[in-house]
Amino acid sequence: MTASTDETIVQALLGLVARGVKVVAVIVEPSTFGAAESSILLVSGLAAIGVPTYLVKRGEDIGRALAYGGGVLSRR
Repeated sequence: MTASTDETIVQALLGLVARGVKVVAVIVEPSTFGAAESSILLVSGLAAIGVPTYLVKRGEDIGRALAYGGGVLSRR
């Protein structure tokens, strides 16, 4: 779980995925908390490597955001 938009996270997770480790990403969307940057490039990178990703925005019920089927990306 992170609010970082650092795309090197994708490379780190790619290494795990390549070894068969099941990973899920939970991204706290920084732009909904007033930050200038958006997580769109990070989310796109995670989609490219098939990592299921949940995007949590300010004011959103975290339980609902993490509920089954609530992810922004589904597993390939």
